[in-house]
Amino acid sequence: MLTFIVRVGTPAQTFRVLPSTTGQETWIPVPEGCPFSDTANCADLREVYPFQGVQSGVQYNVSWTWKNIGLYDLVLERNLNYTGNGLFGLNKVGTMVDGGVLLEQQVIAGIATKNFFMSVLGLGPKPSNFSDFEHPQPSFLTGLKNENKIPSLSFACTAGAPYNCLDESLDMLNLVTSLTA
Repeated sequence: MLTFIVRVGTPAQTFRVLPSTTGQETWIPVPEGCPFSDTANCADLREVYPFQGVQSGVQYNVSWTWKNIGLYDLVLERNLNYTGNGLFGLNKVGTMVDGGVLLEQQVIAGIATKNFFMSVLGLGPKPSNFSDFEHPQPSFLTGLKNENKIPSLSFACTAGAPYNCLDESLDMLNLVTSLTA
């Protein structure tokens, strides 16, 4: 399974994400997604890394860069009957634990539903709209393009290729920038 590490918020909270070519937002599990009735390793299975000694999910109340938008439907795979709600907001999103790229004001959804078990890094170029079409929020990929981190909105993934690097930072770089020149 091809996954990457992202950091969210300030101070940074770390998660392992699946790339999504369907969505354009970053979805991260919240602590409510692993209640006490779940297995003890629920957060570990959902690829949530410990933050301040606790492994539970994104903690909005700790991030001073979080800006709440509200509770909205998760519409990524509605055609497959995967549904749920997410607590949406804007926050910093960066690739890798340290270094990599860091974008401000990225759309984040905190998810409790297990229909979407792992975190997702949306790579779609479409903006997110929460009130009207006059105030779209750019996607992560569009943010990279707008800040001249990548030359276009195209991407490819070389996972499984014989020259695939073991260095995760280079894998993310390949994912986001291959075939863009």
